[in-house]
Amino acid sequence: MSLAEARRAFVARVGATPENPDTVAQLLEEYLVLRKHRLKTSTVDDYRWTLKHYAPDFLKRPAASVTYTDISQLYESVLAKSVARAVYLLRILSAIYAVPVLLGKLATNPVKQFRAVGQIVPVPVRHRLIPRTLLPEFFAALPSLPRDARDWATLALLLGFRSAPLYKMRVEQYCKSPASYLLDEVTAKNREAVAYPVPKHCASIIDARLDLAAVRSSGWLFPGEGRTGHAVDFSASWESLSAKIGKKVSPHDFRRTRATVGGTLGFSTITLKRILTHKLDAAPIGDQVTGGYYVSDTEQLRPHVQLLEDRLIEFGHTTGNIYRMHALTSDPELNMVDVPGELFGEEY
Repeated sequence: MSLAEARRAFVARVGATPENPDTVAQLLEEYLVLRKHRLKTSTVDDYRWTLKHYAPDFLKRPAASVTYTDISQLYESVLAKSVARAVYLLRILSAIYAVPVLLGKLATNPVKQFRAVGQIVPVPVRHRLIPRTLLPEFFAALPSLPRDARDWATLALLLGFRSAPLYKMRVEQYCKSPASYLLDEVTAKNREAVAYPVPKHCASIIDARLDLAAVRSSGWLFPGEGRTGHAVDFSASWESLSAKIGKKVSPHDFRRTRATVGGTLGFSTITLKRILTHKLDAAPIGDQVTGGYYVSDTEQLRPHVQLLEDRLIEFGHTTGNIYRMHALTSDPELNMVDVPGELFGEEY
């Protein structure tokens, strides 16, 4: 949809006048309609949840009545709970005000006014990962978890999907030979469907889960009892795991861990982006033209994904600088791999 078409569609749907202004809730829904081809379902749900949870009173107010002072007070109240959520909330509000301001329906965007003169605390960049020295403790703690949580945590580290796609893994999207999983455009980080190569140990976990009655009957790899049909929260197991290894961990820490190990193995930035299912047209690759010229398929990526799995398992079973392979290894013929620890610096 072109900008001109979006403007006409917006005006046709709204049909409001300055004397009958939209509420903030109406602005949100109009924005979601205009962006329906660009926003994932999970993003739409998160936008609605964020406003309902952090700014319920705003949703009922006429959009034109919201001032710079209101935005400032809202920001400060949410900031006390979460810096990231406070900034995210501003981003949502700024976006839903942008179109009506562009069309002349509203005079100003109060969020832009606040951004221009307000003191916005930058969101700290997270660098937390699982240090190499803690990977043995991580693998040692896995057997203490319930099976579903244990399998989920192992796939989170060795397969590297984000939490939502991992919870929502479907049986029919898994191919046994050669082992791959279809991340569709709804769940993929870069909104591009990809047949992601599944390394050998991860494949053995998935193959074993396919024999579970609950998995067969539900179609979900991690079935749950809620309305979604799939599991949605293993937080109790994560707390237990964190306590056992002496460090707070989250599923996203595993993605940073895999990226860090991939970097030490000499993977190119493009390869790391493919492994993380990030967009190729974003920095530091360059522009959309450059990213669009790089084409890779499942089998091109498989050796890199397999090497990552093997190396992480090696790191998880270590004595000094010798990383002994365990029953978890994808290649049982390798019972010992000599890896100089200094090759990977302090962490890897």
